[in-house]
Amino acid sequence: MKVAICEDEKIMADKIWRFFFDRKDVNAKCYLDAERLLSDYENGERYDIVFCDVVMKVMNGIELCRAIRKLDDSVYFCMITNYVEYAPSGYEAGVFRYLLKPVEKEDVLKVLDDIKKTASSSQKIIIKSFYDNMIIKTESLIYIEVKDKYSYVHYWTEENPRREDVIITASSLHHLEETLADKNFCRIHRKYGINPEHVVSYNSVSVQMDCGTALPISYRKYSAFKNAFEAFL
Repeated sequence: MKVAICEDEKIMADKIWRFFFDRKDVNAKCYLDAERLLSDYENGERYDIVFCDVVMKVMNGIELCRAIRKLDDSVYFCMITNYVEYAPSGYEAGVFRYLLKPVEKEDVLKVLDDIKKTASSSQKIIIKSFYDNMIIKTESLIYIEVKDKYSYVHYWTEENPRREDVIITASSLHHLEETLADKNFCRIHRKYGINPEHVVSYNSVSVQMDCGTALPISYRKYSAFKNAFEAFL
């Protein structure tokens, strides 16, 4: 899970960064001003969670949240502030949670846990790669393939223009299929599962996905796929 800490008080930024020091599933980076974080976003950087001070020198946290949401609407914002009166405008901008200063480690880690629960129960899924817990929208998932005992999760990024990206995970296709049980997902082969939302065309031997990839359909699964896809439509 990639975490950005945007706080113009270096002592506070370092304090929050140390909360994640012993978390192997978290990769955290500090920003001492909102403009630098926004610049990184404009250059293609992405984070799962942003912990952000509300009051900063040039661009405040609410303005930063609105600007980043135009580039990435899946990121979670947690605002850190002394001033509760910012809450209404923050929630309108899509802020997930507010923490009042001085923040404590247990409060920050609870935000992480709550975001994981929210992502798991909403139209997002958490996929554990070798380095991070990646959060992606289920609608952006294109297909999953199995190669060399690993699962390769292909998905569309939120960039404009969007591009195809891949998460490599040790999770089995069967496990991922169970995770996506209540989402749009079809198993078409022992090595392939797809999101029917991204199907362009199909026949009895293959499915053409909107990323340009043609995937094989096993003979035994064609009938079930055809029924599931028609039900999806």
